[in-house]
Amino acid sequence: MAIDLRDGVNGDCLSSLAEQAARLKKMQEHEKRQKVEFRKKMEKEVSDFIQENSQTKKKFQPMSKIERSILHDVVELAGLTSFSFGEDEESRYVMIFKKVGGAASGLGGPLTGVCLTSLHF
Repeated sequence: MAIDLRDGVNGDCLSSLAEQAARLKKMQEHEKRQKVEFRKKMEKEVSDFIQENSQTKKKFQPMSKIERSILHDVVELAGLTSFSFGEDEESRYVMIFKKVGGAASGLGGPLTGVCLTSLHF
């Protein structure tokens, strides 16, 4: 006689595991959608920044490590420069800079006057 694991105590356990797996998959899909939406938002903000000729730098609000990573990637692909600032995880923010003369430059460019030793990489 074969044992049906869907019945009784073992069946409850398998059902619970299946439900947990379904919830985990749904959460992962939701997180992925949030990241995609955040990336699109950052792409638009970076694009708007590039189009604004009067701006050479832009400061973003503090954000999570993953969000900063996404923003740094968007900025790099756009050909700009970015740095994260702040001491603790909750207060870290990103500043982006337009490159001058095709290269990021601290001499006469947007980083003039910034003490590079204070930058956190």
